Amino acid sequence: MNTRKKITSGILAAAFMLSMTPNISFADRDAGLSSQYISIADTFITKYEMMDTEKREMMSERISMILNNIDRTTNGKKAIKFKNSNGQWREVSATKSQRNKLYDILNYINIEINEFDWKVNVAFSDATDLNLTLQSLLKQHVNVALDTLRLAYDGDAGFDASFDELDKNSVALAETIGSVYGEDAQEEFLELWRAHIGFFADLTIGAKTWDDDMVQEAMDNLDDYKIDAANFFSGAIPSVKYDQVFAGAKEHGKLLTDSMLAYIDWDYEEAYSLQEQADTQIEWLANLLSGWIVEQFPNLFSNSNIDDQNEARMSPASSLRLELNDILREHVNIALNTLRNAYDGKEDFDASFELLDDNSVDLANLIGSVYGDEAEETFLKLWRDHINFFANLTIGAKTWDDDMVQEAMDNLDEYKIDAANFFSGAIPSVKYDQVFEGAKVHGKLLTDSMLAFIDEDYDEAYELQTQADAQIQGLADLLTKWITSQFPDEFSVQ
Repeated sequence: MNTRKKITSGILAAAFMLSMTPNISFADRDAGLSSQYISIADTFITKYEMMDTEKREMMSERISMILNNIDRTTNGKKAIKFKNSNGQWREVSATKSQRNKLYDILNYINIEINEFDWKVNVAFSDATDLNLTLQSLLKQHVNVALDTLRLAYDGDAGFDASFDELDKNSVALAETIGSVYGEDAQEEFLELWRAHIGFFADLTIGAKTWDDDMVQEAMDNLDDYKIDAANFFSGAIPSVKYDQVFAGAKEHGKLLTDSMLAYIDWDYEEAYSLQEQADTQIEWLANLLSGWIVEQFPNLFSNSNIDDQNEARMSPASSLRLELNDILREHVNIALNTLRNAYDGKEDFDASFELLDDNSVDLANLIGSVYGDEAEETFLKLWRDHINFFANLTIGAKTWDDDMVQEAMDNLDEYKIDAANFFSGAIPSVKYDQVFEGAKVHGKLLTDSMLAFIDEDYDEAYELQTQADAQIQGLADLLTKWITSQFPDEFSVQ
């Protein structure tokens, strides 16, 4: 190996060793290495990309710390002091010239690391977080609202608990608006939002009691709500077009109204199909609101690596995160609704189960779009099986069949292992234990929610549903990190 290559190799080794186990010294050498910085950075990044998230975060922190230490010790000092990963003080000896060269290389690598992490972690920008929060709350509103309205129409005992969870959702949405526009806007929005839910309730009760006047009044009030909503948002956000909000609110109202009317007419397939359409349509409002807010307040949604926050919000990685969250959170809400229908022997069970299976197919398609047809088929069977285990547990509890309940619980335990094996086998950075624990918590929340429902503790049942809805975001976010880290080119900002 010639002298130039030895120097390059030595500096690169120093960079790696300093960042992991910094306890070395190297001689005073003089060579112009600036032309090789890029190749050194590329070599480092290749290894860095293959590390799991935890190791990459540790590496980034170590390099940043070393850069700070070198920067402080460059002026005339001959050693760099810092704590290693074990908390021990270490000293690295080098000349000022050598330290400067190492500083330049590490700084270049650090820039490349930030660039890489920006590309694959852009899904976790502040702008995307806002979009996800709005999307999750609005979609939860659609699913819980229709569940609550159906309970009201049927006169079911769980109505009050379901309505409480729906109102908590309204408060959370208002708080999100208030975090940007202040308390007055929060209170105004909450009053407006609660009112439109009340109008849907009036329409449902009017239809149930054959009170045509009550139905018409509710329809008129919903028409007025569209105007009020358009006025609120166009007044708060300069770039909002009144007609755009009005048209969106009109479509949202029609989908929920038509879904309830189909349910009242015992056309359950149509009712649940319209629910699915309403769930998809509400994404429109989440995307528009988040885009408008980020455009209006760019300083509230800053990221040092991203000039255009809406570019981050609409990136392939962000879209993956939003879609995974959408499908998994919908799974929680529809699954529990379907299991309750099964327990109560509701006539709309088949339609709700079909909607749940559509959700399973959507999730499997998403997995398949990344990992191929074979993975898609394997995952779909695995996912459908775990839903059937919950169904068997529900039926066993209803029929007092302890053996059936125990078998379902055993099968759910096996599912946790199978799920952990599937993801840790498909994704190099996945930790088996991490998936296993996540599946364990998911299963416990859904199981405990159903057991509370069976015990007629409806407050607990619906509270656990809300917790399960929030918990599943953790899995969606982990999957996003794993997949985008594994395939950064497919999910980077172009």
